[in-house]
Amino acid sequence: MTTPTTKRAAGLRGAVGRTVNITRMDLEYSLALVVALIVGVLALTGIIQSIQQLVATTLSVLSLMAFSTLRNSQRRRLEAAKIDVLDKNVSGLSADLRSARTLLEATQAVMEIPGGLARDEAFNAALANPSVWHFRGCTGSYLRAETMRSVANSARKRAPSRSRITIQILNPTNEQVCAEYAAYRSALAEQRQAGTGDKWTTQQVRLECTACIIAAIWYSQHENLDIEMSLLDQMSTLRYDASDEIILVTNENSHLPALAVTRSSRLYHAIIGDLEFSLKRSTAIPLNRVATLPRVWTKISAPQLTEAMSRMGLRLDIASSDRPQLLELAFRGENKYRLS
Repeated sequence: MTTPTTKRAAGLRGAVGRTVNITRMDLEYSLALVVALIVGVLALTGIIQSIQQLVATTLSVLSLMAFSTLRNSQRRRLEAAKIDVLDKNVSGLSADLRSARTLLEATQAVMEIPGGLARDEAFNAALANPSVWHFRGCTGSYLRAETMRSVANSARKRAPSRSRITIQILNPTNEQVCAEYAAYRSALAEQRQAGTGDKWTTQQVRLECTACIIAAIWYSQHENLDIEMSLLDQMSTLRYDASDEIILVTNENSHLPALAVTRSSRLYHAIIGDLEFSLKRSTAIPLNRVATLPRVWTKISAPQLTEAMSRMGLRLDIASSDRPQLLELAFRGENKYRLS
């Protein structure tokens, strides 16, 4: 592979070669000029009687030709010097172009996507055919409404190979973190709707998170998906959605821009590493311990949900009155971030 150092060395060898060739020709022509002048002068002055006038004249002409050739040689030397300068300039331009290309690629690898419809389109493109999806957020409402269904559809097309989903959401048994998130969402709703927004409660956050767990159990049992799930005891205002090609970093305000990081960026691999690390450090829930839930999700009973939580080590008693809302949130959840 040709490198800038190799190109510079080749250019230097070319310049040295041109200089050596010109210098060798100059020495030859200079020697011819000196000999012709000496012989010509001697002949014209009669010092050498055996040389005829014609020969003397011919030698004089040859000396003039040699002199002209030397002048041409000097011009070639100047032209060679100009070529060397031009070669250096071209090499410098090539380096600048490479730097510009690298900068352009870096700019395209990490970009800001406007909020609203552009953000919707970015998620649609990312969910077109992923084989892997990572999520780290709070209640996973978009995950329930769009992501798991889309990844499951893609997995069916690639059967028998399976797709992988990792999920990190708030711990519904941690009352403090649920209360903190409820306060944050309530404040955000008030800012957007001038005080008319719906109030979030701790119980609502717990139901949303529990619904996400139920959806994860069902999809892992009835779809071609390997799902790993863990619970967070600390909230963040940022959400991470990552496919095997792109990462989208967003927050709850769908009007704000998203940060997109493509696989070609080293930052992509750093974020994926962080998501994998936090998945292992947070509280894992063993979805595979749960008995198989009915495929028709409307037939899932409250006792089955309570038993499922118990088998995973979660102290969440599902009341019969909460069952309809939980199942609606798990399987018919609304995409609260779509503006189109």
